[in-house]
Amino acid sequence: MVIINLGGLVLPAGLQWTDRYQVQNVQQSVDTALDGSPVVFAAAKQQGRIITLEAFEDSGWMTQNTTETLISLAQMPLNPATALNFVYDDFQSLVLFAHHTPPAVDLKPLWPFAQVYSGRIVLITV
Repeated sequence: MVIINLGGLVLPAGLQWTDRYQVQNVQQSVDTALDGSPVVFAAAKQQGRIITLEAFEDSGWMTQNTTETLISLAQMPLNPATALNFVYDDFQSLVLFAHHTPPAVDLKPLWPFAQVYSGRIVLITV
């Protein structure tokens, strides 16, 4: 069973980390020299990995309490000094909500007036 924890909040084991294997660990920029040849700069990214957690209609549902706590966490203006500890099975990192690509939290009830939610949470490593 997968253990998922965000800042002390235990999240449902059925949440899927949908972009876990879409990693781009190299940051690269390409400029053009005066003679037209490419000038390539590359370095390994230390942080800035996007983590998308998704609860689908058939797995990973979040309860009303979990959803409200998650929304409260997302509304806090965090920065790298106050980042949240994130654990997903064997992966661990400090993260922030990815507010630069809104919405960082997008949850909807499974059906009208339901107290279980599906949707997505977007984080960024710091």
